Amino acid sequence: MDKNKVMMIVIIVLLVVLLGIIGTLTFFFLNSGIFGGGTDEPDEEEVISLSQDDIKLYTLEDSIYTNLLKGEDNKEHVGRLSLSLGIDATEESDATEFITKLSDNKEVIKDVVIGILRNKTYEELRNADGQEILRNEIVDKLRKQFDSNLIFTVYISDLMVQ
Repeated sequence: MDKNKVMMIVIIVLLVVLLGIIGTLTFFFLNSGIFGGGTDEPDEEEVISLSQDDIKLYTLEDSIYTNLLKGEDNKEHVGRLSLSLGIDATEESDATEFITKLSDNKEVIKDVVIGILRNKTYEELRNADGQEILRNEIVDKLRKQFDSNLIFTVYISDLMVQ
């Protein structure tokens, strides 16, 4: 073969490889959302951070008492829980309306929390991460119940199990 044909084949092969790399990188970046592509839905693991000024508290005045699920010891146990809900107040008017809605539905909140507690054992609540698991479960269920993500967190002021 003459030198020009070999050089032309090498150039064509290099162009094909280069186009393949560019195509792969373009696909990766567009699907990862770096250049505005991908989905508009937030990741489930996305952590939202609010300052104390952006959180309003809604406190349930009464403690919640209920029986717990029988655990490994097969004994009856009871739990008492006092809590406040941390409401996202970055939009003042939305937070105020939502807190009014919560005030009008105290019994619904208590029912949700009692339902969660009754499905917990003494051992689960006494575990090192038991309170954090309980907090997350309450937030998730109340968000679904009230169809709102304004409930930012649950502050547990008293948790007693015996």
